[in-house]
Amino acid sequence: MGAQALPQLPDLPTRAADRRRWRGLAGAAQSLAISEAAQQAPGPSLVIAQDSLATERLQAELAFFTGGALPILRLPDYETLIYDRFSPHQDIISERLATLAQLGSQRRYLLVAPASTLAQRLPPRQFILGSTLALETGQPFHLERMSAQLTAAAYRRVETVFEHGEYAVRGALMDIFPMGAELPLRIDLFDEEIDTIRTFDPETQRSIDKVPSVSLLPAKEFPLTKDAIRRFQNEWFIRWAGDPQQCPVYRDLSQGLSPPGIEYYLPLFFTEPLASLFDYLPADTLIFCEESIEPALDDFHATADRRFASLCEDPTRPILPPKDLLLSKPDFFT
Repeated sequence: MGAQALPQLPDLPTRAADRRRWRGLAGAAQSLAISEAAQQAPGPSLVIAQDSLATERLQAELAFFTGGALPILRLPDYETLIYDRFSPHQDIISERLATLAQLGSQRRYLLVAPASTLAQRLPPRQFILGSTLALETGQPFHLERMSAQLTAAAYRRVETVFEHGEYAVRGALMDIFPMGAELPLRIDLFDEEIDTIRTFDPETQRSIDKVPSVSLLPAKEFPLTKDAIRRFQNEWFIRWAGDPQQCPVYRDLSQGLSPPGIEYYLPLFFTEPLASLFDYLPADTLIFCEESIEPALDDFHATADRRFASLCEDPTRPILPPKDLLLSKPDFFT
């Protein structure tokens, strides 16, 4: 009945800067209209919401109205304020990395994200697509070499695996909780070859099902290789004066650790410029914007400017200006 009550949708945009305005869509009628338009579009669709609450609502409504006809993806917000001295939860990073990886492997989908999340710069597209590691049964597997690769991909070695981004080694077993995965994996070796790969319950540590292969995403939105750490150190010296050993962020990173709040130093890890979400999307992406996103962006940038002004004088924790971390409002709408 909802579909019958929806007014006839106008023709969809067919070229860049071709804009249409919809009016009179109250409540969930907006999501119904978006879902019908997205299913007509030949490529993917992006829905830009006002904030995280609106994103969750739209994601649920779009999943209902599409009925599984299109994958519904979400790029979640960090849920931290810019320059916070703690990092987003690993589950949030896991979902973000899984979403970014899927954007390069699927042709049609509906992606929902808050405006503030789209304003944040992302790692270069090639880092996400080029850092995925594939494992399958029967493949040669060296525990020490794999441990070094996982550490370089920012995975954390622990005694028992409970969270995304952790791994553990026990004899001829390696447990890994890959980013983007629902369950951790247990890799059982026979000599120096993968014998079985099984999912397991992180609470009971009991194995569940066999899987033939798996793809491992990096554990962070930046690398922790020796080259990346050296690049971080060099960039630090270029940008800030003073003794870096007085800065906990620099000291921890130099030891191969991932200090809290390191996400707001992202440009220091890469030689190439950071990307935006729009760089991950094909040119024919259909974009839907809520009217309220412009004031939301204004508030987001104003908050970033205020926090930079109040925090930039701390010599033990120098910070990057907002322009290095965020898309300007003109760039966002361009």
